[in-house]
Amino acid sequence: MRACSIWPRGKVPADYYDPVRSDVPVLILSGGLDPATPPRHGEQVVATLPNGRHFVAPQLSHGVSMHGCAPRLVESFVRKGSARDLDGKCLQRIPRPLFVLPVGSAR
Repeated sequence: MRACSIWPRGKVPADYYDPVRSDVPVLILSGGLDPATPPRHGEQVVATLPNGRHFVAPQLSHGVSMHGCAPRLVESFVRKGSARDLDGKCLQRIPRPLFVLPVGSAR
């Protein structure tokens, strides 16, 4: 508590917690098994982004962009500068990753 009493403080602007509103293209990828940032959070975010798309990979957790077809979706989004015509159905087919321990860790 003593350390907290000397920590610098600032005022947070009144609109700090308001949703971001923007017309820029946005691609949001969520994992259906992500306990930290579940798909409902992605839905909340995309609700105020008219040029945004939200896709869910139901069998993945955090870090969707590295699995299956997701890298191609991200590449297509960057190349086109738009998420409008992207098809995220391929994310539905990505299987749940296997549980793997690092070599030498099982004793």
